Amino acid sequence: GRMEVAVSFISSNYDLVTTINKIENTDADYIHVDIMDGEFVSTKNFSPIDLNLLLSNCRKNLDVHLMCVDPMKYVNALSNLQIKRVTIHAEISNALNIIKNIKDLGIEVGIAINPDTKIKLLKPYMEIIDSVLVMSVVPGAGGQSFIMSTIDKLKDLQNYKNKYGFKIFIDGGINRDTIGLVKNLVDGVISGSFICKSDDFQEKINELR
Repeated sequence: GRMEVAVSFISSNYDLVTTINKIENTDADYIHVDIMDGEFVSTKNFSPIDLNLLLSNCRKNLDVHLMCVDPMKYVNALSNLQIKRVTIHAEISNALNIIKNIKDLGIEVGIAINPDTKIKLLKPYMEIIDSVLVMSVVPGAGGQSFIMSTIDKLKDLQNYKNKYGFKIFIDGGINRDTIGLVKNLVDGVISGSFICKSDDFQEKINELR
């Protein structure tokens, strides 16, 4: 099928409410919600209260990326939002139980790996996850440039994808220059500043597709 595009709103030329409204008015598949707890990554951005206020009226499905040591705290607090997918990090402890708990809520689960994390860390989860999110930048800040070694990781994941049937997404530094490197190796991309720092969000999504 066509490549999924999820749009992250944290690096934008506009305020949060305007940015989210602009994403809503495109054909993006998801609004991508980056949540940082200040522990797993050094930055802390949104509290559950902030997110509920910001996202409760969204029409699009939410794709939530939890850069957090305690994902369930956020999942439980955001249960009234229209969340389609929650992605947690392979690097946290107790990931297997957390994945099962999220799936019990009827939400798709992805597992993310940082640029310096090896694919073997994903193996215990491959049978039960819906997707793998390959980070092509170090999580914690928007607007970074794409780490080229990520392409090898995408290639290495293809055999596992074929065996277990998960989708592959990539996040970090995705723009008109890097999309060509990854588009045949992924089911979808997360893009932030390339779209949200432009005047025309839909035009940028079209360029990626």
